[in-house]
Amino acid sequence: MKRVVGGAVLVVGIGLAVGACGARSTPVGAPPATTVATTTTAVSTAATQPVYVEFDPTPAAQKPAELDIYNHTELTGINWSSWGEGTAQGTGVLADNTCTPDCAAGHDNKFDATVKLTDIQQVNGKQEYTRYTVTFPEQGKYPDLARALTDQPTNPAH
Repeated sequence: MKRVVGGAVLVVGIGLAVGACGARSTPVGAPPATTVATTTTAVSTAATQPVYVEFDPTPAAQKPAELDIYNHTELTGINWSSWGEGTAQGTGVLADNTCTPDCAAGHDNKFDATVKLTDIQQVNGKQEYTRYTVTFPEQGKYPDLARALTDQPTNPAH
């Protein structure tokens, strides 16, 4: 899945960087390395700027106390144990509406849960975590929910 994050960035193969240091990275007679244009910008895990997370429709925030994951699924009371490096991690309460027989009449299943944010990218001029996984002890009983919360984009609109 390609994500549109900002302006295009030209990514130059590692071989060209090594070649600039004097070592030959391409065997004699091999085709030249190609360049690839991409729309995301990887950011070093050592964050030098503040890092945010954005779950649509909630605006980008640092260490939010809650995440509206889907229309009827949210994580509240989040206590962040790490933030700002390559991975952020926190614990809270996951509430998932059963929507049975419909969402208005459904009830929330609630679980103690852990959220892990990864993949810092430059988004609209800010560093943001762009992927998340939520785990909870009862995952085996709710495999569809567990899959829906594993390695997902924080904001598919990006």
